[in-house]
Amino acid sequence: MKRRILFILVLISLFSPFSKVSANELCSSSGYTVLTMNGIFTDKQGALDNKKNLERYFLPTYNNQKLTIDYVYNPTHLAGVGDLIDAVQQGLFDQKSDYDLVEMLNDASQKVTTQKLLLVAHSQGNFYANNFYDKVASVPGGVPSESIGVYGVGSPADRVAGGGKYLTSDTDSVIAAKVGRFLKILPPNIHIPLQSFDGNGHSFSNVYLQYKGTEIVSDIKNSLDKLKTNDVQDSQKPCIDPPKLSILHKVEGAVLFVADPLASFTKTVAVGTVVGAYRISLAIGNSIINTADFLASSVSSFAQSIFNNKKSLAINNTASVISATEQIVETETVKDFTPLPVVENIVPQVQINIPQVQVVEEKVEEVPIVAVETQILTQIVQTTPVVQVVSSNIYHGGGSRNVEPVIEEPPLPSDITSPIITIIGDNPIEVIKNNIYTDAGATALDDIDGSRVVDVTGMVDTAVVGDYIITYTVKDLSNNVATSTRTVHVVEAPLPPDILAPIITILGDNPASVSVGSVYTDAGATALDDVDGVITVSSSGSVNNWIAGVYT
Repeated sequence: MKRRILFILVLISLFSPFSKVSANELCSSSGYTVLTMNGIFTDKQGALDNKKNLERYFLPTYNNQKLTIDYVYNPTHLAGVGDLIDAVQQGLFDQKSDYDLVEMLNDASQKVTTQKLLLVAHSQGNFYANNFYDKVASVPGGVPSESIGVYGVGSPADRVAGGGKYLTSDTDSVIAAKVGRFLKILPPNIHIPLQSFDGNGHSFSNVYLQYKGTEIVSDIKNSLDKLKTNDVQDSQKPCIDPPKLSILHKVEGAVLFVADPLASFTKTVAVGTVVGAYRISLAIGNSIINTADFLASSVSSFAQSIFNNKKSLAINNTASVISATEQIVETETVKDFTPLPVVENIVPQVQINIPQVQVVEEKVEEVPIVAVETQILTQIVQTTPVVQVVSSNIYHGGGSRNVEPVIEEPPLPSDITSPIITIIGDNPIEVIKNNIYTDAGATALDDIDGSRVVDVTGMVDTAVVGDYIITYTVKDLSNNVATSTRTVHVVEAPLPPDILAPIITILGDNPASVSVGSVYTDAGATALDDVDGVITVSSSGSVNNWIAGVYT
């Protein structure tokens, strides 16, 4: 009986979940954690992709300590309208907390397992990163200020919490050209030349990381180097205490759980209706409005009005905010990933003036028939659109012959020239593996028919390294065909330079002692490199076991 009880106690000790708590650290003093925070209108897959794309620039270790890169998600609410209202409140009224920040803090309390923590934020995520820092830096249950930092990318904020670094391009039209009109922002500190397919220049992965990945990685490493371990955080407790979730917070979560899908569905139906009407208007030849510029202008005007009247803005203005901001929900999303199509080649309505032909009866002297026909054809070619043709009674050998003139248009020159295709953007072009590729397209111009529509065929699988061909084909009204191609090279992301030396582990005692006359056999050593793995170790030196002394 005693043996059975002992056996049960042993099993409980082995499989009890409480036994692991004391064995593993919950908040390690060794290692680094980097949390990315996405911007507005980014879905969860986009936030995950941004985290993965940043992760590819780093090794699993930094300064011989484990490096973990993760993300906390800033979700989109009410089809984007809720995010816009939050951004306005954060930028103009310095809103310190909302539902999403509480969720991020709760998520971070589970993901952060090291004392040293760096927040890497993009776009609206910079507001959240600053508020996150203010909530946890040097407060009970939080992180000492020397162990947490913030780094901003494409920031609409006027500060980086904790005195951190940031990078914003002057070609980022969302921040520099729009937000900067009505908010006090950190001045752009870099210039990123953009291609035609880069949209508004605001994308974290496809613009900032792709063109300035080296600078961003250098800034992040510099920020990590400033983080220090501390004696405040208990290794057996979470690094960040989870926030207390109020009843109001839970109710708001339940409301959003129902309202967000409904808003997305409503937006999809509305956009579909607008697109349908848009296509119908094209078919009947109506004039085209530049949708993107119109919407951007509406947003700027709306934001400027808020800025001029922000002291009097009250809760009853929310409906106006939603009405104005709904206009750009689709615009920002489309500009980041799929630029709006440029509508070209609208065939104008052409009015054709048919020459009027007046037939006059007239008797003339006898003239050879061939001469009369030649005269008529020459007159048709040389006259104005109003053509006068003479039908003559010609006396010939005592009889008469009535000649009916045949009006022939002068022959048009034959069209044997194919249209000329102009490929937009680089050719060939390189795309980093797993990045999004959007083809910039091509234009075509014919010497007779003018602008022509270009058919595009081919695909690019950015998940597989290789060369891909995009083919552009165009045909004029005379069936002259022209083709041109673009080569897309999908390549691996460049690896960061290997600057760390291998780590040597000496086996056995060091120093070691042997008696005079005894045989000494060296135990050797092993070496491990962070990139190349296990490295062969070579040794040199000798020990004279008959002479006392120190040998290396």
